[in-house]
Amino acid sequence: MNEMGAVDNEARRQVVGALTRLAQSTDYRDRADAGRSLASFADVPGAHEPLRRLLLDVTDTFVTRATAEALLRRQDAAGLAAVASALAEADFNHMTWIHTAVLDVFGVFAREGYRTRHH
Repeated sequence: MNEMGAVDNEARRQVVGALTRLAQSTDYRDRADAGRSLASFADVPGAHEPLRRLLLDVTDTFVTRATAEALLRRQDAAGLAAVASALAEADFNHMTWIHTAVLDVFGVFAREGYRTRHH
């Protein structure tokens, strides 16, 4: 937010641009970091395509899993929509790692909810 309390859309677009460049790295660690960070900007239109490419990363499914986990941890429509959209295009290998991310993220929330209700 800027000093007036409004979201600074220009700054958000610039960050998405920088992360999109990082997402094009040949190093899987850079791409995974870009995916985790871009997940914070899933509601910015310029992030949609880079997130899709990271969720369907052609060379390393670690990038897929890291990006999916970050998007799912948002627990909102933008994150879920990005993951669901990628699932529609995913091959079996990518589906498996996205499914693992779903279990990891929502399994944690389910266990936390269980502990809260039963203690």
